[in-house]
Amino acid sequence: MPPVLSINDKHPERMCKREFAPRVRLEPEPLARQMPLMRGGPDLNSWMRQANEAMRRPFGTPAHTHLRAAMRRLQGMVDERIEGLARIEDVVIGPRGVPARLYVPNEADARSPALVYMHGGGFVSGGLDSHDSICRRVALEGGFRVVALDYRLAPEHPFPAAPDDVLSAWRAIRDAPQALGVDPDRMAVGGDSAGGGLAAVLTHDLRAAGEPQPRLQWLVYPLCQLHADTPSRRAFPDTAMMSRPVLDYVRRAYVPPGLEMDPRVSPLFATDFGGLAPARVVLAGLDPLHDEGRAYADKLMAAGVPVDLSAFPAEVHGFISAPRLSQAARPVMVSAARALAAAFDQVRPSR
Repeated sequence: MPPVLSINDKHPERMCKREFAPRVRLEPEPLARQMPLMRGGPDLNSWMRQANEAMRRPFGTPAHTHLRAAMRRLQGMVDERIEGLARIEDVVIGPRGVPARLYVPNEADARSPALVYMHGGGFVSGGLDSHDSICRRVALEGGFRVVALDYRLAPEHPFPAAPDDVLSAWRAIRDAPQALGVDPDRMAVGGDSAGGGLAAVLTHDLRAAGEPQPRLQWLVYPLCQLHADTPSRRAFPDTAMMSRPVLDYVRRAYVPPGLEMDPRVSPLFATDFGGLAPARVVLAGLDPLHDEGRAYADKLMAAGVPVDLSAFPAEVHGFISAPRLSQAARPVMVSAARALAAAFDQVRPSR
């Protein structure tokens, strides 16, 4: 896989702003050294320094406890508060009792389309609060419901707890749509980082069970595999919240030995990508996960799945969670909300 960031040449208007996506070649070592200086000026540089400080684990603190506290601290520095929704409600979904949060915009009908969203955090951290502003923004801009899932985390609940929770919750929302006011024929799935990987896994699980696909899968710098090293992982080993030590810990905490290549752990290693939901894939150039996200998009496209691929070479992993620092964060969310709304309005082809 050549380390070249691809631009959606067929639809350049979807790239939000053209300057966010010049055609560039990834030169791993120089960019790795320059990463804190690539975008945002003093604010981003200050945040990067504080992120590095937050990631220093006090002696004796369990790794997962430290990672969860660090995520909360960092999110508070870069998040934004979004108002204007009709209702936000914490709920419990399905027979597994998966905690979730429902976002309802003012213009939503009694039954409306819905995005089911999974947060990032490497399967060991994150939750409803860490990605609250993303869900608010997408619901507000798209005019549809968003249901955020608080799936179980490792190490307390290793694989397959997370994908099992996601599949159970998806089915419960679809099969009892009146509970949340969801139109079961107009549902999409999305997530960032580990949540993007879980969104991808869900599409494979649904196809294996012979169940309908989501209208769209929105994959934001997805964590698609926990087995192989890649050029981008080698290029950016010190990325905050996604460093090499963190990824090594995630693998040990989340995956039982010998299951690293299980497609429900690492969807990149699935053998069949045909018939999956159309995808909207967002990649960050200065991201250890760039190459596997690109490889996953390539496999979807090779199988005939429609893919809208957007690359942001000057952004770091987690940038859509930092709208106060990243100029690309809000445009990416607004563009995704509009694409989801358009997908919900399309008539499904008859099968």
